[in-house]
Amino acid sequence: MIYSRTEAKKTETGQDSDELFHQLCEREGMTASSMVADLYQFAKLNYECGDYESALDTLTWFFTLANSQYNQEEVNSANWGRLACEILLQKFDDALNNLDQLRESIDRGSETQADKQIKRCWWVHWSLFVFFHHEDGLDRLAQIIAGSEQELREDRVLLSTIQNHCPYLFRYFAVAALLSTRGDMVKRLLQFITDNRVVTEDPIVEFLLALYKDFDFPRASKKLGICFDVVQNDFFLTGCYQMFIEAAKRAVLQNFITIYQCISLKMLAECMHVSEAQAEQWIVKYIQEKNLIAKINAKEAHVIIKKDPPPIHQQMLDKTQDLKLRSSVLHQKVRQKYEENQKKGRGGSKHISTY
Repeated sequence: MIYSRTEAKKTETGQDSDELFHQLCEREGMTASSMVADLYQFAKLNYECGDYESALDTLTWFFTLANSQYNQEEVNSANWGRLACEILLQKFDDALNNLDQLRESIDRGSETQADKQIKRCWWVHWSLFVFFHHEDGLDRLAQIIAGSEQELREDRVLLSTIQNHCPYLFRYFAVAALLSTRGDMVKRLLQFITDNRVVTEDPIVEFLLALYKDFDFPRASKKLGICFDVVQNDFFLTGCYQMFIEAAKRAVLQNFITIYQCISLKMLAECMHVSEAQAEQWIVKYIQEKNLIAKINAKEAHVIIKKDPPPIHQQMLDKTQDLKLRSSVLHQKVRQKYEENQKKGRGGSKHISTY
């Protein structure tokens, strides 16, 4: 009897998996441990030979038959192998689900925190192949940014690992935040970067910092010009080049309107890297979308926008929306400082005076 991968998946969580396992052992005259070990080695051989379809078929049976008592190191290695096969075969739906399982296994693992951080670094690097080829991938990257504020101790671990070991990856989180349908993603990411003093010279991150934090439009314009070349030539980002251009130009326009009441079309065009006629089209379209009251002075090439002050309750929300995050960060830093002082106190208690 020949079993397909589909049949293996059906039995992976079924009630007859143990019976199937024993049937295979009896039919082939093998012991349980030797059969699972041979499946692992055979999958590895197929993978190294470039037969990723066969490797994935074999790994499906491996996970079906390997129980909790089996060598967990080989199980973890097989998980990474399965992810690699799914990426190479462009089965990105399966790969996205596998990423979640891998992250959970890393969090539950018994390794040291240093080993877990290395695995999380590998996880983020591999995840880029999935996130930038799956239709929901950018949203998943944005969820990591959003979760970092909602659950400080658990979900900030991944971003903290990236900060310590591979800060260059913030480029991809920056693009995901800019393209996200949730308008607060950029501010949340930049808040994390500034609060934790992340050191990165990536032009995309610097463009967002100049635009949203410093409101330095000449610097933002300079960085935006570099970003166009970076995104176009980046392996992961080249597929969303047009979306990035549209989102970046719109971000410049939004911040211009937020800061200035009288907008020079020439200055706006230079910052957006478009002609004055195109800048006028952009701003007219935006005014119509937002139902703003504006007047265009064609002779002087200016746009004057009438701004009403926001309601008092909205002003209060704007001022207090970051208090929870800042309080949590402050509490964590105070607690860390307290624990450090406690350790120092235990190490040199002879010189500690009591009051």
